[in-house]
Amino acid sequence: MYRYSKNIGDPSVVLELMVFDEANVGVSGLLPVLTIRNIESNEFLDFADNTFKSSWWTQKTVSMIEVDAINSKGCYNYLWNSRLSVLNGGEFAIEYDAMHINFGKDVDYIWFTNYDSSDVEKFLNNKRYIDKTSPSLKDVLYDDDRTTVIKSWSLESDTNKDVRTPD
Repeated sequence: MYRYSKNIGDPSVVLELMVFDEANVGVSGLLPVLTIRNIESNEFLDFADNTFKSSWWTQKTVSMIEVDAINSKGCYNYLWNSRLSVLNGGEFAIEYDAMHINFGKDVDYIWFTNYDSSDVEKFLNNKRYIDKTSPSLKDVLYDDDRTTVIKSWSLESDTNKDVRTPD
């Protein structure tokens, strides 16, 4: 899982999935797909018309391509023109599925903003914390002092998806 930031209107966001086997060797020949979900609205991108929807998608997933089966074995990517669909800032979950029984799903998070991307990286990396010790998983956003809670979410762990419910 990665968290990173991009400027609103970035026409070339490279979404990348690396798939390795138990021996840490890249796995070639898979047909992975991805979905893009708006965290705040919980709507998915319909790749057919580049709009976020809560239902009635025409194309909810998109296929990824393998970069190079010899030199970059197991590296798959998709080039997303976010300019067509991200009109305002916000956080988006990129949900990957390797489409193979031996490999699980993965998720990355992108924060789109008009601010300096280094400030957003610092904000995401330094102030967010998932408390895995509590009986219910929580994603907590802290203030600069790292003790004052600004906001927290409960995470649904039964479905292996990052579904956030504000506390």
